[in-house]
Amino acid sequence: VDRDELTKLVNIIKNEEQNYDEKEKRAIKEGKEFYEKCQRSEKFEGLASPDERVKMKSGHIDQDSLVSGVCEAIIDTFPEDCVAYEFKKNTRKKLAGLNKRKVVKQRIRKLNDHTQLYLNTRKLGFTLRDREWKLLSTWVKEENKIWIIYTDTSQLDKEFPTSSSNVLASATTVWCFEELDKGYKGGLPKCKASFASRVDVKGNIPKAIMNTLSSSFASNMIKMRKKFDKSREIDAFNRLQIIKKMKKIKSNSAKTFTEEFKDV
Repeated sequence: VDRDELTKLVNIIKNEEQNYDEKEKRAIKEGKEFYEKCQRSEKFEGLASPDERVKMKSGHIDQDSLVSGVCEAIIDTFPEDCVAYEFKKNTRKKLAGLNKRKVVKQRIRKLNDHTQLYLNTRKLGFTLRDREWKLLSTWVKEENKIWIIYTDTSQLDKEFPTSSSNVLASATTVWCFEELDKGYKGGLPKCKASFASRVDVKGNIPKAIMNTLSSSFASNMIKMRKKFDKSREIDAFNRLQIIKKMKKIKSNSAKTFTEEFKDV
């Protein structure tokens, strides 16, 4: 079922033109502006990443007191696959992992093929009140890039009023997926995935909790990279190329060993 739903969304992203209302356009515009500010900033500093193939950095933009983070990786698949994987929150595998992520409540309300409302309530631990996020999530395809924008919304307030025992938090997260060379390693697809994020959990949070939240900053990117990882296929392609080069060296002694292997 999950595979069928993901494939359906991938086909929509690839083939069906989407129309966006003014509210969606504004969210997309503001989200992209935030993303570009984070990418251009020279004040961000690198962070240690749990995955050596995922790069992380953080810092402040303009006079913002909140820390923003940027994460980047190369994913071994097409951008449409990444978008569908990130956008679909209710796959069986993701639902099964909610408890581990301390998510106590999640609700999705689909508005159309490219926009959904996303409610997420999480435990922070200790005696802190649960944090609740209400987000508008929209994907948009533009030339060789596909974006996903998450911004705060009040559209869920009527159906899911914030409990007095919870704190309404705030977040802006913007993903960008860009297809790279189609001829990569025997025709295997790859894309550059990156996101910029700023999260305000509100209130005074103990340093230990903030460190825990920071350490999970890149978790979604790492999961995505591992899901689509094609290291074995790439290694097999490289080995095949080496074998071909070795055979060619034997039959063409005029070229040096270094010349033959410069592209492997």
